[in-house]
Amino acid sequence: MKSVRHSFIGLVCLGALTLFPSDSRSTPPYDSVGAEKRHYWVNLGGGFCCVHGGLGEDDGGVSGGIGFSYRSGGNLFSFRAVGNSEFKLDLWGYSGPPDKVWDVGVLYGRITKSDRGMASLSGGVGIVGASDYGRATSHRVGIPIEAQLFWIASDRLGLGIYGFANVNSDRSFAGALFCLQIGKLR
Repeated sequence: MKSVRHSFIGLVCLGALTLFPSDSRSTPPYDSVGAEKRHYWVNLGGGFCCVHGGLGEDDGGVSGGIGFSYRSGGNLFSFRAVGNSEFKLDLWGYSGPPDKVWDVGVLYGRITKSDRGMASLSGGVGIVGASDYGRATSHRVGIPIEAQLFWIASDRLGLGIYGFANVNSDRSFAGALFCLQIGKLR
């Protein structure tokens, strides 16, 4: 439980970067003819997580995720799916299916962006599912939270960290993904 709280606090601190106004070099929200700038991208990544109540014998495991984001001015609309699984190497034989917890969510947030990077913080509503020993145990409503911090390498490619959490009544979790960002970024 303590590590989930520390991960969540870290995600909130990372997301707090979005509360600061961007500097004078940041991308203005409108192009030269006055039309509002719109950007969209897909995040694909892998990383780690901590789960309240643990995954199998461990508190955490490995994670994978995909997210679709759309930016209009300072607003960010996202759809995400994150899966967390107990890490089992099974070198000495099969020890059964890994425990898993996942979520799918729709989020709204705020974003600050420059030509070289972006940071955002979002929250929303989603569905959380879990399986223990290969059996589906439950589906619940949860509150997904995400923080994105990316370096924009080109007009279509970025690299960064995607922090995620889900607060729910059964298996709350938090973690981070190292992601490739692909889309219209500038």
